[in-house]
Amino acid sequence: LVKYGEEEIPKNIAEALECSMDTKIRTIYRIFYLKDMPIAFNITYLSPELVFTEKMIDEVEHQPLSTLLKTSQDNSLLGLEEIRCSIGVRPVSKEIANRLNVPNNQPLMTLSRVFYYKDASPLVAGLMYLNTDCYQFTIRSNSKDNNDKPTLEMLSIY
Repeated sequence: LVKYGEEEIPKNIAEALECSMDTKIRTIYRIFYLKDMPIAFNITYLSPELVFTEKMIDEVEHQPLSTLLKTSQDNSLLGLEEIRCSIGVRPVSKEIANRLNVPNNQPLMTLSRVFYYKDASPLVAGLMYLNTDCYQFTIRSNSKDNNDKPTLEMLSIY
Protein backbone atom coordinates (compact mmCIF):
# COMPACT_ATOMS: atom_id res chain seq x y z
CA LEU A 1 0.00 0.00 0.00
CA VAL A 2 1.56 3.27 -1.12
CA LYS A 3 -1.13 5.67 0.04
CA TYR A 4 -4.75 5.82 1.21
CA GLY A 5 -6.70 9.05 1.58
CA GLU A 6 -9.26 11.44 0.14
CA GLU A 7 -8.70 13.66 -2.87
CA GLU A 8 -10.40 15.50 -5.67
CA ILE A 9 -10.85 13.36 -8.75
CA PRO A 10 -10.38 13.74 -12.49
CA LYS A 11 -13.41 14.29 -14.71
CA ASN A 12 -13.31 10.76 -16.20
CA ILE A 13 -13.44 9.17 -12.73
CA ALA A 14 -16.29 11.48 -11.63
CA GLU A 15 -18.21 10.38 -14.73
CA ALA A 16 -17.41 6.69 -14.15
CA LEU A 17 -18.60 6.88 -10.53
CA GLU A 18 -21.54 9.15 -11.44
CA CYS A 19 -20.60 11.81 -8.90
CA SER A 20 -19.63 15.47 -8.88
CA MET A 21 -16.03 16.52 -9.48
CA ASP A 22 -16.36 18.53 -6.26
CA THR A 23 -16.80 15.32 -4.28
CA LYS A 24 -13.70 14.17 -2.42
CA ILE A 25 -13.18 10.48 -3.11
CA ARG A 26 -11.24 7.94 -1.08
CA THR A 27 -8.31 6.61 -3.09
CA ILE A 28 -5.99 3.67 -2.72
CA TYR A 29 -2.57 3.66 -4.38
CA ARG A 30 -0.82 0.28 -4.56
CA ILE A 31 2.25 -1.25 -6.20
CA PHE A 32 2.32 -4.91 -7.16
CA TYR A 33 5.61 -6.81 -7.21
CA LEU A 34 6.90 -9.98 -8.81
CA LYS A 35 9.74 -10.96 -6.53
CA ASP A 36 11.47 -7.59 -6.04
CA MET A 37 10.43 -6.08 -9.39
CA PRO A 38 7.55 -3.56 -9.44
CA ILE A 39 5.20 -4.75 -12.18
CA ALA A 40 2.07 -2.65 -11.68
CA PHE A 41 0.93 0.63 -10.17
CA ASN A 42 -2.76 0.73 -9.27
CA ILE A 43 -4.98 3.70 -8.42
CA THR A 44 -8.42 2.83 -7.05
CA TYR A 45 -11.22 5.34 -6.47
CA LEU A 46 -13.99 4.41 -4.01
CA SER A 47 -17.49 5.88 -4.30
CA PRO A 48 -18.73 7.80 -1.23
CA GLU A 49 -21.56 5.24 -0.92
CA LEU A 50 -19.11 2.37 -0.43
CA VAL A 51 -18.26 1.24 3.09
CA PHE A 52 -14.49 0.78 3.39
CA THR A 53 -13.26 0.13 6.92
CA GLU A 54 -9.82 0.43 8.53
CA LYS A 55 -9.66 -3.38 8.63
CA MET A 56 -10.25 -3.51 4.87
CA ILE A 57 -7.44 -0.97 4.33
CA ASP A 58 -5.08 -3.33 6.16
CA GLU A 59 -6.32 -6.35 4.19
CA VAL A 60 -6.16 -4.68 0.74
CA GLU A 61 -2.39 -5.31 0.69
CA HIS A 62 -2.93 -9.07 0.81
CA GLN A 63 -6.00 -9.80 -1.29
CA PRO A 64 -7.82 -8.44 -4.32
CA LEU A 65 -10.21 -5.54 -3.75
CA SER A 66 -13.04 -7.45 -5.47
CA THR A 67 -12.68 -10.25 -2.88
CA LEU A 68 -12.78 -7.77 -0.01
CA LEU A 69 -15.90 -6.14 -1.40
CA LYS A 70 -17.68 -9.47 -1.94
CA THR A 71 -16.92 -10.69 1.60
CA SER A 72 -17.53 -7.42 3.45
CA GLN A 73 -20.69 -7.60 5.55
CA ASP A 74 -21.30 -3.91 5.00
CA ASN A 75 -21.13 -4.26 1.21
CA SER A 76 -22.34 -7.84 0.65
CA LEU A 77 -25.94 -6.72 0.14
CA LEU A 78 -24.80 -4.53 -2.74
CA GLY A 79 -23.90 -7.67 -4.70
CA LEU A 80 -20.93 -7.21 -7.01
CA GLU A 81 -22.56 -7.85 -10.38
CA GLU A 82 -20.10 -6.85 -13.06
CA ILE A 83 -16.60 -5.50 -13.61
CA ARG A 84 -16.12 -3.64 -16.90
CA CYS A 85 -12.57 -3.44 -18.16
CA SER A 86 -10.80 -1.61 -20.91
CA ILE A 87 -7.22 -2.03 -22.02
CA GLY A 88 -5.08 0.75 -23.43
CA VAL A 89 -1.62 2.29 -23.57
CA ARG A 90 -0.73 5.56 -21.84
CA PRO A 91 2.46 7.43 -21.01
CA VAL A 92 3.24 7.37 -17.29
CA SER A 93 3.67 10.40 -15.08
CA LYS A 94 6.99 11.12 -13.41
CA GLU A 95 5.72 9.82 -10.05
CA ILE A 96 4.52 6.50 -11.47
CA ALA A 97 7.63 6.15 -13.66
CA ASN A 98 9.82 6.52 -10.56
CA ARG A 99 7.84 3.91 -8.64
CA LEU A 100 7.95 1.40 -11.54
CA ASN A 101 11.59 2.15 -12.46
CA VAL A 102 10.78 3.17 -16.04
CA PRO A 103 11.58 6.36 -17.98
CA ASN A 104 9.23 9.31 -17.55
CA ASN A 105 6.43 9.36 -20.18
CA GLN A 106 7.14 5.75 -21.21
CA PRO A 107 3.98 4.23 -22.67
CA LEU A 108 2.70 1.36 -20.55
CA MET A 109 -0.25 -0.95 -20.95
CA THR A 110 -3.18 0.13 -18.76
CA LEU A 111 -6.17 -1.72 -17.40
CA SER A 112 -9.15 0.49 -16.47
CA ARG A 113 -11.91 -1.09 -14.40
CA VAL A 114 -15.31 -0.04 -13.07
CA PHE A 115 -17.10 -2.27 -10.54
CA TYR A 116 -20.92 -2.31 -10.81
CA TYR A 117 -23.39 -3.64 -8.28
CA LYS A 118 -26.86 -5.23 -8.50
CA ASP A 119 -28.61 -1.90 -8.84
CA ALA A 120 -26.21 -1.03 -11.71
CA SER A 121 -24.52 1.68 -9.66
CA PRO A 122 -20.77 2.09 -10.11
CA LEU A 123 -19.00 2.01 -6.75
CA VAL A 124 -15.32 1.50 -7.64
CA ALA A 125 -13.18 2.76 -10.52
CA GLY A 126 -9.52 2.07 -11.04
CA LEU A 127 -6.54 2.36 -13.33
CA MET A 128 -3.58 0.00 -13.35
CA TYR A 129 -0.29 0.69 -15.18
CA LEU A 130 1.39 -2.59 -16.14
CA ASN A 131 5.16 -2.76 -16.42
CA THR A 132 6.09 -6.15 -17.81
CA ASP A 133 6.72 -7.77 -21.16
CA CYS A 134 4.25 -10.66 -20.96
CA TYR A 135 0.52 -10.60 -20.26
CA GLN A 136 -2.21 -13.21 -20.29
CA PHE A 137 -5.89 -12.32 -20.32
CA THR A 138 -8.66 -14.84 -19.89
CA ILE A 139 -12.01 -13.86 -21.38
CA ARG A 140 -15.17 -15.83 -20.70
CA SER A 141 -18.69 -15.58 -21.95
CA ASN A 142 -21.29 -15.25 -19.24
CA SER A 143 -24.63 -16.67 -20.35
CA LYS A 144 -26.48 -15.36 -17.28
CA ASP A 145 -29.83 -13.93 -18.36
CA ASN A 146 -29.04 -15.09 -21.94
CA ASN A 147 -26.74 -12.10 -22.20
CA ASP A 148 -23.68 -13.83 -23.71
CA LYS A 149 -21.55 -10.68 -23.46
CA PRO A 150 -17.87 -11.59 -23.24
CA THR A 151 -16.28 -10.34 -20.04
CA LEU A 152 -12.72 -10.11 -18.83
CA GLU A 153 -12.46 -12.66 -16.06
CA MET A 154 -8.85 -12.54 -14.96
CA LEU A 155 -5.55 -10.81 -15.57
CA SER A 156 -2.32 -12.73 -15.16
CA ILE A 157 1.06 -11.09 -15.48
CA TYR A 158 4.15 -13.12 -16.20
